[in-house]
Amino acid sequence: MRHKKLRYTLGLKEGHRNALLSNMSVALITNKRITTTEAKAKALSRFMDKMISKAKARDLNAWRNVARHIRDRSALKELFYNIVPGYEDREGVYTRIIQVGRRLGDGARMAIIELIGYEEEILKREKKEKEEKAERKKRRREERERMMAEEEGVPAEEEERKEEEAPPEKKPREKKRFFLFRRKKDKDPMEG
Repeated sequence: MRHKKLRYTLGLKEGHRNALLSNMSVALITNKRITTTEAKAKALSRFMDKMISKAKARDLNAWRNVARHIRDRSALKELFYNIVPGYEDREGVYTRIIQVGRRLGDGARMAIIELIGYEEEILKREKKEKEEKAERKKRRREERERMMAEEEGVPAEEEERKEEEAPPEKKPREKKRFFLFRRKKDKDPMEG
């Protein structure tokens, strides 16, 4: 009987579940926010709260106890040196779960789990990533335009000057014909 054994088993054996929680905790420590299923988020929340509470002792024994579960060295350093000092005055509940709806493929309930107190850092990182993505997109477009100009035999600088001097010409749009169930042997009714 499983009396007094409250645990999110997630339908997994113990070893697989421990590995899953360990890997997800490393991702949460490094990124401060991750998206996962609601059940995994709830299991990870309990796991992370225990790890942070143990790490608050900040001694060798605490390091070893946490290192048994979180085996990534850089994540351990991040946890002990950057995350735990921010939670010294907090007694518990170090994570927040936000429900975001259902996944398209299988309809699983999805949730965002994040560390409390890192909202500004997350927003700054997302803004920076968005700006970098826009910059990459702009560079790719410029590179594509330059390649097209070189293929035509005109250097890119001359092409830009010509575009600036002459206004763009509007070409008349051709009518496109769409036939849903047309066989090859059928004649085009528009041709006559």
